[in-house]
Amino acid sequence: MLWRVCLTGTAEARITEIFWSILERPHVDRLANLAEAGADSLRAVEIVTRIELEYGVDLVHTYFAAPMIARLAEEVRRTQDRGDQCATGQADCHAGRRRRC
Repeated sequence: MLWRVCLTGTAEARITEIFWSILERPHVDRLANLAEAGADSLRAVEIVTRIELEYGVDLVHTYFAAPMIARLAEEVRRTQDRGDQCATGQADCHAGRRRRC
């Protein structure tokens, strides 16, 4: 696999792999609008579903608000950080995320 982007973390690297495998294009920039890069609505659902299953996060709204690899990875990290805080008692769980805490 050819890496032509500077990835900022493991979530971003994995999400990039998911995009690349579904779009069958190894050159999708982390900041590109993925709809313009070839992610039609069916592929978008497949991408979001795979990421959600792998990370246990809800990304539908994030994907349609900002369909970029970097933005999705940021949301995965933010959700995981909230989960870590819930597990250690450092923060109140958001009501919609309680089942993941």
